[in-house]
Amino acid sequence: EVVDAGNRRRCGTRADGTRRWWGHGEVPVGGPQSVQQLSVGGDRLCVIDELGGLTCWTHVDTALDGLQPVLTVEGPFAAVRAGDVLTCALTGDQEVRCWDHDEESFDVPGGRFVDLAAASWHACGITEPGRLSCWGDDRFAAVTIPPDEAWYAGASP
Repeated sequence: EVVDAGNRRRCGTRADGTRRWWGHGEVPVGGPQSVQQLSVGGDRLCVIDELGGLTCWTHVDTALDGLQPVLTVEGPFAAVRAGDVLTCALTGDQEVRCWDHDEESFDVPGGRFVDLAAASWHACGITEPGRLSCWGDDRFAAVTIPPDEAWYAGASP
C-alpha cells in the first residue's frame, strides 16, 4: 500500500520511496525505505518493512516537528492495522498480535486469521474458517457480534 488515511492524519509513499505524513502540516517519515504495507490510525503510523518487521511512530508533540518511533517488533508480519489507540498485526502464521497506546501487548483470541481491522479500543478479525471474532473494549457493544451472520473474507492481506 502506498497511501492510508486515519482519523486525523494521512501518510503516502512518493515515487522515490520517501514517505510523508500530513494532516495539520507535512512531516517526513524515517525508517525503512522498502515497505510492504503502511497503516494510519489517529496520530500513529505503522509500517511493515521488507523483512516483515513492524515499526510504529507517533507525533513528538503537537507542533508536528517530527515523528518518534514508539513500537518496533521483529516479524514476520503480513499485515498491520493501526487504530486510534489499538494497533494489531497479522503474523506470517496468521496469528494476531495487538498493542495498546502504551505499547503494551493486548490480549487477543487465538486461532488463524485471514483479515483484521482495528479501531479505538477494539479490533475484529475474520478467522480462517470464516468466523468473525472481536476483542477489546465493549463500549457501545463494539465487540458484541450479531448472531447468525455470515461473514465474507476477501483476499488475504
